[in-house]
Amino acid sequence: MPNQLLHIEDLGGPHQGHRVLCLRGPLIISNLFQFQSTVRANTTSFLILDLTQVPYVDSAGVGALVGAYVTHDNGRRLALVGVTERVRNTMHVAHVEQFFQFYETLKAAQEAHKPSPDLSKGPGESSAREEDGPGRKSSLIGTLAESWGDTHSPQQVTS
Repeated sequence: MPNQLLHIEDLGGPHQGHRVLCLRGPLIISNLFQFQSTVRANTTSFLILDLTQVPYVDSAGVGALVGAYVTHDNGRRLALVGVTERVRNTMHVAHVEQFFQFYETLKAAQEAHKPSPDLSKGPGESSAREEDGPGRKSSLIGTLAESWGDTHSPQQVTS
């Protein structure tokens, strides 16, 4: 398979603390390192990933999206926009859909997360965020292990 490029366009954000990254091309192992670096360097409180032009992802791409989710903890939020049926099915097979907030359009994601002086969370906030606390990363690993039928939690594995 030829090396397929992933283009990442930083669109800024409509509100302070918001950032939109528009991805074009498949999110696969041969091109995801720039994506990972960009997401890890993000310091905004709300990151929107526009995947409208991402035709497919491989397992490494799914892992990169989960990594983006894990990176956005401690009150920071992440939303996925325009996820194609093929990408969504891949996420479903990997049992990771539950960790993400999905929106059909960029405008819908922006409207759902308009800054409000009276609210600490935007309307439609995913319950996964509300339940997560300091042990969130191990909780995520345990949840993934359970959904894959793994009976060993990370704490039970010994060397």
